[in-house]
Amino acid sequence: MKYPNLLFLLLVFGCFACQQDHQHITLKLDQRITNSYHQDGNIKLSPDETVIYDNGVWKVSTRAADVQYRQTRFRIGLIDSNQDGRYNEPNNDIVLLSIYGQPAIPIHLTESHVGVQRSKTIIQVDRHFFLLDDETGNGKTLNLVPWERVPPEAITASLRTRMNNLPVRTVAGVDESLDLSHGPVDKEQILLVWNYADGGEVLAQQLGQKTHERFHVTPLNMLDQPEQLRTFLQENASSLDHYLVSSLTCEVINCHARTPYGIRLDAYGNIVNIHLSFGELKTLLRQAES
Repeated sequence: MKYPNLLFLLLVFGCFACQQDHQHITLKLDQRITNSYHQDGNIKLSPDETVIYDNGVWKVSTRAADVQYRQTRFRIGLIDSNQDGRYNEPNNDIVLLSIYGQPAIPIHLTESHVGVQRSKTIIQVDRHFFLLDDETGNGKTLNLVPWERVPPEAITASLRTRMNNLPVRTVAGVDESLDLSHGPVDKEQILLVWNYADGGEVLAQQLGQKTHERFHVTPLNMLDQPEQLRTFLQENASSLDHYLVSSLTCEVINCHARTPYGIRLDAYGNIVNIHLSFGELKTLLRQAES
């Protein structure tokens, strides 16, 4: 884990004069947030618990709330990592961000929407910044203070709620950008992230054989080489436009290691769900066909 050094602290404290206003956004932490990576039904969890993976499997308590600030909406969650009843301990407890109303997200410390709290914890959602003002740490309420001019080094966790342009690599190996802000008329968008190692080619093959009236599906192949994808498309006729994931792609979609999974967008690029599991993806598309 990386923790702020003296320079980070100076940057944060130097921004105290940058506070946008003196109003706190007071949140009641009465929502759920769980780890979508966790699929083991043998571990019994209460509604306020989830599992994290950090040198082992740990059952932890969580608290969450939905936030609406101006035109931006999101869910914020807190994790009591050492189960001592407090949710604001620097270098220990965790803050995480999700799409508004979405309770299940990938939780791992390598993800940009997840971070270990600092002595001054600042989060970024789209173009907005917030300071966590949590004096009690009791997991019942949380104050957010709108902030501005925060240097990137001082940000603990960040989240996009919208995708406009997505850098990708074509089957021919050419880098280009997909415009997700103007999708097909009246169609939601599904980004399918897959590779051969996890058997995702079966799902990619099945999807390519069908026309989906409700969704526009874009397969994004991760980790494989252009030659592999070209061979796949030669052997499997597909009605879909296939692309390869590049490092720039992952800066936008925050690539997860456990593929295949889906990202659901509306027709204008607003994120509806940042992580559809393999099972959820198949169920959603099957329902759309019926």
